[in-house]
Amino acid sequence: NGQLRLVAQGRHLDAGIAHALEKAVGHIPTSHIVVDETHLDSLARLVDKHVGNEVAQGEKGELVFRGKLLFSGYWNNPEATEKMFDNGWVHTGDVGYLDKDGFCYISGRKKNMFISGGENIFTQEICDVISTIDGIDDVFIVGVPDEKWGEVGRALVVLSKGSKVTADDIKMTVKKNLSTIKMPKYVTFLDAIPKNAVGKYDLVTIKERFGNIPDAD
Repeated sequence: NGQLRLVAQGRHLDAGIAHALEKAVGHIPTSHIVVDETHLDSLARLVDKHVGNEVAQGEKGELVFRGKLLFSGYWNNPEATEKMFDNGWVHTGDVGYLDKDGFCYISGRKKNMFISGGENIFTQEICDVISTIDGIDDVFIVGVPDEKWGEVGRALVVLSKGSKVTADDIKMTVKKNLSTIKMPKYVTFLDAIPKNAVGKYDLVTIKERFGNIPDAD
């Protein structure tokens, strides 16, 4: 019927939120936005590695859900189902944080995280910064072993034709926009980053081929 259906818990959609959604989804008239309050008891939290511990506002944690709208598990894959559920909470694998206004932002995927100097490094935000550099077609960050820090970042980068972007350009951009600890220690230029048949990054192949310290940088 052309409507955007939203699930709300116990309250109506106020005008401010409606207009924000209208803008975000491409100027759908607010008359076409309805609130479905029939599915209650759906909860979402941001937690650390212990599901019982919610992270503080502004800190990053894994997004987990519990409620009546969840799926029952993976088809014929009880092991994967068991890993995803914990005391009724579904682990999405998405990592995010709440800003000061209570809006949730997704930083990346938990499985694409590495730990450097005791700090969780989420690779998506690094890729987002590197992608803003003119002359870069594709980028992926993988964690590699490091004696001092435990792990450090290795950037896999595909340059545009004729691009003059250097490894130092990439490192300094990350340092300026994020922090030194998130700056990739290694930058490897490739013709293409391995992907699977559906166009997603082939994490297994990437780890096997590039999850180590390069011979030369």
